[in-house]
Amino acid sequence: MKNISGMRYGKLTVGRPDGKGKGGRARWFCECDCGGTGLYYKNNLDAGRHHCGCEANRAPNLKHGLRHHPLYGIWSAMKTRCGNPDAKDYPAYGGRGIEVCDSWMDLEKFIKDMSPRPSGYSLDRIDVDKGYNPENCRWASAKTQRWNQRKECKVFPNGMTTETLASSQSVDPATIRMRVHRGWSDEEIVKGARDVAKNR
Repeated sequence: MKNISGMRYGKLTVGRPDGKGKGGRARWFCECDCGGTGLYYKNNLDAGRHHCGCEANRAPNLKHGLRHHPLYGIWSAMKTRCGNPDAKDYPAYGGRGIEVCDSWMDLEKFIKDMSPRPSGYSLDRIDVDKGYNPENCRWASAKTQRWNQRKECKVFPNGMTTETLASSQSVDPATIRMRVHRGWSDEEIVKGARDVAKNR
């Protein structure tokens, strides 16, 4: 099955594959620019039959009206950093195995589980090594999130921490954390950070 995740068809952006329908044809979860979502067959997308309900040909399995919901931007950003390899934060999320649970690929279910959002709070994973799901997520203050992030702060043999090493070599801390989770040795991580700085 050809991977078309991330491709655009009209106003639709293709997301994850969603099993197969009649005749063994692959179905894909797609999101419209208006915020609607639905399941589409690749052959229909290729043939130009990719209309969302906001256009003339309404697809009966679309869900609408949530593009301007207060949680839409948070939901969209969560999916992007976990599912789009071109996203800036992907290495620290999807790149190290952090995923969005299946139910939260549906905006309505995310809203149902996480509403309301307290003023000034942001989405936080309780266990930073686990993905986005109702059991592992909460709304947290900036202070709580800082403490949670410190759990990922490693101290290297030279006494430098994740943050100080990143700062000294002008490297994104997420890159160092990703290499820690991938099992790089301390020496490889430090050398890798220095090599990045040298090659700029």
